[in-house]
Amino acid sequence: IFTMIVGASMFAFGVSHIVNLLSEISSRSRQFRIKLDRMNHYMEQNKLPTDLRIEIRDFLHQIGRKMRERASIREEEELLSDLSVGLRGKPGLAIHKHTLLQMPLFQHADDRFVSEIAMRMRSVYSSVGECIVTEGDVATEMYFILSGVVEVIINVDTDKETRVALLSDAHFFGESAVMKHGERRSATVRAVTFTEMRSLDRESFLEAAAGRPDILEQIDGVRQDRMEDTNKKRQSSDVRSPDVGQSSIQRRLSRS
Repeated sequence: IFTMIVGASMFAFGVSHIVNLLSEISSRSRQFRIKLDRMNHYMEQNKLPTDLRIEIRDFLHQIGRKMRERASIREEEELLSDLSVGLRGKPGLAIHKHTLLQMPLFQHADDRFVSEIAMRMRSVYSSVGECIVTEGDVATEMYFILSGVVEVIINVDTDKETRVALLSDAHFFGESAVMKHGERRSATVRAVTFTEMRSLDRESFLEAAAGRPDILEQIDGVRQDRMEDTNKKRQSSDVRSPDVGQSSIQRRLSRS
């Protein structure tokens, strides 16, 4: 009898948990539909062009799919707020560790550093053709690509517009933002596919990297190499496609 009671209790708990989970998913879906309806009303009221409406809807659906895959940043902060400082970083580490450790920058970094970086990151999404950073603007954040493809280009909107590089999953860009205060972007980065990223501002990165001169040296080395390569390509009319990860990126583009 005792076993039956325990079994019934566990079954009831499981059913209750599933019901709560389904209720939460239903609530999220309902909120998304309300947001989409409001956007449709806004676009109709302002008579936006059809192609722009399609682009906006597609972006919202992509965001909706991503947000269903993981809790929103606000919810995450609320959920973790009661944990100790040390424990608070572990979920962020678990979520982002796999992606971050694929990047050469973090392959030999300790868990504490990677955890501190992960917890300071902000989610960023860009639709196809959207400029994430613009050449000449003051650099304030660097970006880590979780999924998608971006192109690094110079001389945008001129007859000398040139693609300098293609970057995909596990790459980062905008490193000049964390190395020099007030540094200006040397190139524009534009999304080639829908791209999910994490951004990190200079202050947050320097706080996490305190006492890690090796990390700062690595980033500065990447910054200098990229700057040199960009300047060479800026001066040359015979620009070759970069070879860093190009085959995998081209395969991704062919599927998108």
